[in-house]
Amino acid sequence: MTIAHVVLLKVKPSVSEEKAQEILKALADLREKLPKGVMQSVHLGTNFADHNQGFTHSFTMTFKTKEDLEFYNVSEVHQDVAKNLVFPNIDDVLAVDYNVVDYSYPLI
Repeated sequence: MTIAHVVLLKVKPSVSEEKAQEILKALADLREKLPKGVMQSVHLGTNFADHNQGFTHSFTMTFKTKEDLEFYNVSEVHQDVAKNLVFPNIDDVLAVDYNVVDYSYPLI
């Protein structure tokens, strides 16, 4: 099973894109700061969709189990980045966690 943790951020208009990229880099670096294997992957970037409801940046992290996601959520390294870097620079956040289901079919 794979668990996806998708987060959309509304970075404050007063925050520079350079600072926003610093936030994303800090989030990406969490993978290496957690025990090996807790976070399987991390993908992040700047939102360019027209229908974005003000969400400017996003990231997706994958985990093997819900327990790994829960470990990440309460980890000191995650809490530190969230408290000191993410939350002071955003107006809103939306998170979605789900079990990844593979509905792909063989190519003909």
